[in-house]
Amino acid sequence: MNENGLRSSAFYKIFSAVLFFTLCHFVINQAKAAVVFGKISTDAGQSLPFASVMVGGSSHGTTANLNGLYSIELPPGRYVMLFSMIGYHQLSDTVLVSDNNIELNVILKEEAYLLNELKITAGEDPAYEIIRNAQKHRESYRNEVEQYSCETYVKSTQRLTKFPKRFMGKDLELDEIVDTVTGIFYLSESVSKFAFKRPGKYKEEMISSKVSGNPRTYSFNSAADLMLISLYDPLLKFTGLAPRGIISPIAENAFFYYRFILQGTFTESGKLINKIKVIPRRSNDPVFSGDIFIVDGTWRIHSADLTITKDQQLEFVDTFRIRQSNIDVGSEKWMPFNSTIYFHFNLFGFQGSGDILGVFKDYNLTPRFTNKDFGGEVLKVESYANKRDSFYWEKNRPVPLTHEEHTDYQQRDSITDVKTSKSYLDSVDHKNNQFKFGDLLSGYTHNNSFHNRFWTVTSPLQEFHFNTVEGFNLSSSVRYSRQYGDLDAREWTIETMFRYGLSNSHFCPSASFRYRYNPKRLSLFEITGGQSVNQFNGSNPISPTVNSIYSLLAKKNYMKIYQQDFVSLSHRSEIVNGFLLGMNLNYAKRYPLQNASDYSFVKTTRDYQINNPVVGKDTVNFNAHQTMAVTISTRIRIGQRYISRPEAKYPVGTPFPSFRFEYQLGVPVSVDFTNYQFLRCNVEDELSFGIFGSFIYKVGVGNFISRKRVEFMDFKHFNGNLTWFSSFGIQDFPGLDYYNYSTTSSYLELHAEQHLHGFLLNKIPLLRKLKLDEVLSVHSLSVHEHAGVVQLAAGFEKLNLFRIQVFSVINNGKLSSPGIVFGLKAVTGRR
Repeated sequence: MNENGLRSSAFYKIFSAVLFFTLCHFVINQAKAAVVFGKISTDAGQSLPFASVMVGGSSHGTTANLNGLYSIELPPGRYVMLFSMIGYHQLSDTVLVSDNNIELNVILKEEAYLLNELKITAGEDPAYEIIRNAQKHRESYRNEVEQYSCETYVKSTQRLTKFPKRFMGKDLELDEIVDTVTGIFYLSESVSKFAFKRPGKYKEEMISSKVSGNPRTYSFNSAADLMLISLYDPLLKFTGLAPRGIISPIAENAFFYYRFILQGTFTESGKLINKIKVIPRRSNDPVFSGDIFIVDGTWRIHSADLTITKDQQLEFVDTFRIRQSNIDVGSEKWMPFNSTIYFHFNLFGFQGSGDILGVFKDYNLTPRFTNKDFGGEVLKVESYANKRDSFYWEKNRPVPLTHEEHTDYQQRDSITDVKTSKSYLDSVDHKNNQFKFGDLLSGYTHNNSFHNRFWTVTSPLQEFHFNTVEGFNLSSSVRYSRQYGDLDAREWTIETMFRYGLSNSHFCPSASFRYRYNPKRLSLFEITGGQSVNQFNGSNPISPTVNSIYSLLAKKNYMKIYQQDFVSLSHRSEIVNGFLLGMNLNYAKRYPLQNASDYSFVKTTRDYQINNPVVGKDTVNFNAHQTMAVTISTRIRIGQRYISRPEAKYPVGTPFPSFRFEYQLGVPVSVDFTNYQFLRCNVEDELSFGIFGSFIYKVGVGNFISRKRVEFMDFKHFNGNLTWFSSFGIQDFPGLDYYNYSTTSSYLELHAEQHLHGFLLNKIPLLRKLKLDEVLSVHSLSVHEHAGVVQLAAGFEKLNLFRIQVFSVINNGKLSSPGIVFGLKAVTGRR
């Protein structure tokens, strides 16, 4: 090619490129999308909240807001718009979209249901035959879509309408949390990409997030909580709300729990829809009430409007209502289009309500997934999700904001810069940091909120106890912590602790440094050292408070303690998902302690026991010695599921049992040091038995591989209890002596609890109002040198917090007389 040819070729390429981009610019401008918007209301002028708006022939659509307002962006063209609402006749309207926005207000009329009276005279309501047909197709519809992807939008609005002025003795100032104008205390929106593949694999990627009043944080919305609600499942699980789950109206055993009435039929898009009223046979069963709509002939679920109430043993929430609409997304396969959850709560004087709206669109039923697309990560919040501007949300928000939501965003966001400024935070801290008389009882905290630095002094009066070694003793600590902020969960803490016994005049100081340095790996480093007073069983089977009560009122000093001078280094981190590895190096010089007080509130001929553990009839003694122990521990959760947020990783469970392994070596530095090897393994899990509750178990097995020198505090101890008080840890043995079964031999322990969650008690008229959880448990222990012991217990608990339990022990084939224990299950420490 000659020079002219080259120039001609170059000119042609440049000209073609310019022409191409010019045409693209022209086309883009000509094809600029427009917005169709308006209000959906009844013929009486009342707005229809959360009505559905669909583009005919597609899975694209939106949902009206709480005030019936909707908007949807569409490119130029002719569209058939479908407007529908449960209980109202669907309306279709054709719109011609150009480059101008179109206001289209819609009035929906109440559905005129037709009812064939001849069918009803057959002796059975025709609804039952419709439900039977739906039951026959339930499993096939449940599994017909092997995989899919879609885009989801979730908006959560929660309001506080009433709250007490004081709570737990303190004035409540909620201005920083609750908007005084709207009553909203949480408003958040999120857009996610959702992917699903059978069996049970899913992943959500949150690409947009907006939180009212705090634009730097990320939403806690989860599309999966709405997407995975399916009435085709025989039992719907609402974690933390209805512990037994709720039985679907088309479950195989639905007729045992429900009555059905056909209220009528109507036609929508050429399909005959049956409206069936769902009525609980017994109000206290785990069931819905409301309406379900089923397509005649195909027997698919068209939509549902269902409610559960306090009668279903709800905790914290008075009423929980779910409305769900399904659409044909192609190939005669139906998927959820929108879901709305409404709830009201009334707890400890706090009253409020909320609604969570989910809109799902742009389904792809033939996505090309790879094995890497699904794993333990079920939700990933992208770091850029909170960077979206108002223009993005105006364009991508499928549901218009209500006036109060718009007001809440404006008010909170406008003062965010003020409330996060150094001057404002310093002024708030100056007020809150003022010392008050009540701090003598509760402790004092000094905040530097702008720099995320805090230091706290605990009150010695909170840790004021009695034991026979120290007499009355008190403890206090000074803790300084540095947090890195909302978007960085790293944190380090320095703490100094002081303990003083009034009778033995002994002062025990210690200090620790704790650094959570990689929250995405659950990584933690800690160093601790000083002097401490410890129970022989490191699990602390009796709390200082309970020991004080029994000592001062009954002269029973169950707690046995020793002193140590120590330094400890520990580290843990997750190597791969579900595999947590921990290591600890501990040096200690340990001393025996003697009783220094025989004080008691009561006069009795009983004497305090010496401060030595008793095994059978033998008293355990030990001399001062040293120990150097290395502990390697692992926690294995196969298939662990987790949420990834920009600041940290949050495990959310596993469908398989969890395993824990521990190896401990007493390093024989010299003849004065302990010398042993100990190995143990624990397996634990929680299983759901549907309406029959949940089953929790833990199995532990272990043995000392070598035992050349094992001091009593290094023995394997079991969490016995001889008091009336308990914190009900899964490994506790009510009625078992604290040290009779302590061993350096092989052992096997089994613990199991069955929680019935009201299966029995909610059938008793008076007791059902208490909403109690029945708990049956069994604890078994087998130690090489002892006969096995089995304990049986039955009781009930409230709010997973307070429990009372009756138990009996089977030892050497003999059943002991029953005993009783009660207490707060949620207490951090043991009894």
